[in-house]
Amino acid sequence: TPNLVGEFLALSGVNQSLPYVLAGVLGVTAVAAFKAGQLELGLLNIPLQGLGPLALVYGIREYEKGAQQLRSLLRLCVYGGGVAIVLFGLSISLFVPTNLMRHLVGPNASTAHPLILPLTFMLLGNWIAFVAFVGLRARADVRITFVLQAIISVLLLAACIAGSILGHVFGACWAMAAAYIIGSGG
Repeated sequence: TPNLVGEFLALSGVNQSLPYVLAGVLGVTAVAAFKAGQLELGLLNIPLQGLGPLALVYGIREYEKGAQQLRSLLRLCVYGGGVAIVLFGLSISLFVPTNLMRHLVGPNASTAHPLILPLTFMLLGNWIAFVAFVGLRARADVRITFVLQAIISVLLLAACIAGSILGHVFGACWAMAAAYIIGSGG
């Protein structure tokens, strides 16, 4: 449907443009730190991406039983995934030495390490938005998903620019995390 295509384009467009915005405002070094931090958290992102189709199937099944059943499933997904994301991000931030991460992400590990916490909360906001979209799709209410994704995308780009100007790449990551959480209604 046009709404799903628009939603996909808004999501893909913003994700593809964030590094260019960071590069334009802060330079390539900031992009390298940002992408290295995302790679460190990417180990968790892989299973989260696999949960998408499963969550939608179970969401549809639960919605057929009643709206309350769907809400219970969505809460379980938000809390379960949210706790996993925060624990994983805290573990990397607190317990995994930069030297070990250098083997995974290369020489940018030292500049990426301070970004792990804000990137963790950015991933958390992304997860909350994802679960909200699963709920909308399970109810077959996709006419609003494009509008919501467009709002999240605009908030994310604005946060990236403002955070970059005000607080370098660290501030940009925290601003983008806040934009995701606010945009998702979290």
